[in-house]
Amino acid sequence: MSHSTAHASSVPQPTTTLSQLFNTLSVYELLKILKNAKNRYDVEALCPPFIEQELEFFNYLSGKIQIIEVDIAVKHARVQVHHKATTDSLKCLQHKGFERAIEHVLIKHCMVKKP
Repeated sequence: MSHSTAHASSVPQPTTTLSQLFNTLSVYELLKILKNAKNRYDVEALCPPFIEQELEFFNYLSGKIQIIEVDIAVKHARVQVHHKATTDSLKCLQHKGFERAIEHVLIKHCMVKKP
C-alpha cells in the first residue's frame, strides 16, 4: 500500500447529499471566479465573498435540516402513539372475540346436551 493510498483511505468521505450539493455548488462557483479572474489577485479578492456566501448557504441548509429532523421526530412519536392505540384496540377486540367464541361454544354444548 502506497503512502498516498493509505492517507487517502483515512480521510472521511462525504456521505450525505447535502455534502455533495455543497461541494458541487462550491466547485461551480469557484470555476466562475476563475473564469472571470484576470490574474491571481482577482482570484484572491473574489474568494472571500464567495466563501462567506457558501457559509451562509450552508448555515441556511443546516437550519432547514434541523427543522425537518424535528418534524420527523414529532411525526415518528405520533405514529408510535397511534400504533400503540391500534395494537391495544386490536388486542381488546381479539380478547372479546375469543370470549364470544367460548360463549358460543358453551351455549351450543349446553343446547346439545339438553335434548
